[in-house]
Order: sequence, then C-alpha cells, then structure tokens
Amino acid sequence: MGKRERRTFIEEYKQEAVRLTETSGRTIAQVADDLGIRLSTLTRWKRRYREADLLAGPHEHPAWNHIDTGHFDQVGHRPVV
Repeated sequence: MGKRERRTFIEEYKQEAVRLTETSGRTIAQVADDLGIRLSTLTRWKRRYREADLLAGPHEHPAWNHIDTGHFDQVGHRPVV
C-alpha cells in the first residue's frame, strides 16, 4: 500500500470547517466525513481555534446577551447584601 499524499488547507477552509461543527447541527465526525478529512484533523483544528479564541482576551459571547449583569461586580460575583 502506498503512502498517502499530504494535503494542505488554507486557514479560511479550516475556520469554515470548524464553524460547521458548531452551527450545522451535525457531529464533528459527520462534518469530517462530509468534507473528506479525518476526524482527528478536524478535532485538532477545532481545539486550536478554541484555544486561540480563549487567548484573544475577554469578549462578548452571543449566548450571554440575555443575562442581566447589573447585579454582578466586575469579576462576576454577586454582591454580598
């Protein structure tokens, strides 16, 4: 059996693949299969982008927009009454 040819992907492709895992309603395995890439590859991309996002600093998360933060101090603790 011959050696597999290594494919390279541009960053935009990787980002779109990761976005599909979060927005398509399909599992990571299904998205990887649909794209013709290995599950381990897509999992690695997802982990790398998640870590990069966490290291980017504080930012708003869309799911948190409905939360009333007026009752919390700057570090997220409720004040003692």
